[in-house]
Amino acid sequence: MAAWFINLFIPLNFGFSASGMAFSHTERMWAAASLFVFILSIFIIIKYKTLPRKHIIPAVILGVLAGLINPPAGVVTAAGYVAAQMIFSRQSSKIVMVRSSSLGQLFLSVGIGLSAGSVLGAVNIVMAVTAGMEPVSTAIFPAIIAAFNPGIYEEVSFRFFIFAFCLFLINQVKTRSEKIICLGIAVIPHVLLHLPDVLLEQGIGAFFQSFVYLSLLFGLPLAFLQLKRDLLSALTAHYVIVILRFSVFGVG
Repeated sequence: MAAWFINLFIPLNFGFSASGMAFSHTERMWAAASLFVFILSIFIIIKYKTLPRKHIIPAVILGVLAGLINPPAGVVTAAGYVAAQMIFSRQSSKIVMVRSSSLGQLFLSVGIGLSAGSVLGAVNIVMAVTAGMEPVSTAIFPAIIAAFNPGIYEEVSFRFFIFAFCLFLINQVKTRSEKIICLGIAVIPHVLLHLPDVLLEQGIGAFFQSFVYLSLLFGLPLAFLQLKRDLLSALTAHYVIVILRFSVFGVG
């Protein structure tokens, strides 16, 4: 949170020459948050050292898919997944990759994710059109590939890992207040990453409107899917939301 507020006041050309390329405030915050997650993940990996072998292949697959269009994001995703599983392996409270190893439960998680993602994605498109966004003609294959990045990278790095790190800090989630705090940390920082430029360019009203919209319609449902079902259902839902948006409004 401190870094988020500091980011607002640092000029974009800070550390660059007058002709140098600078990020937007939002892009710079995403880069900083990714670095934070990566550093914390490496800290956990060094601290615990051992990871059950069953988690290695999922980490590689998720990292590769998340990194198809952004390799550094794939590295952060894989490291975050490994570190989170190291923490969860030592906790009674945890988020599982799949609720059960049975094929039926796997298909159920995918089905839940498809259903939730379709509804939330449709709402997202309707609200975007209402706000004035124009649909564009776009090829479906680039959208299919590009959607893996936010669909996997954001869910693993900024929700799955962050919840695990909460458990690392407080050991066990027991009281209602602890559950609310952990849920908030799994939603609010990720939502805020989208909004520095909204606040700076459109003002406080647009910022709060976007914050509430993203938190209630996307952050909370995806967090509940992870906490109440499994990571696979949340990954599927987020992927569907993104691919629908990319298919209608183009990749970007």
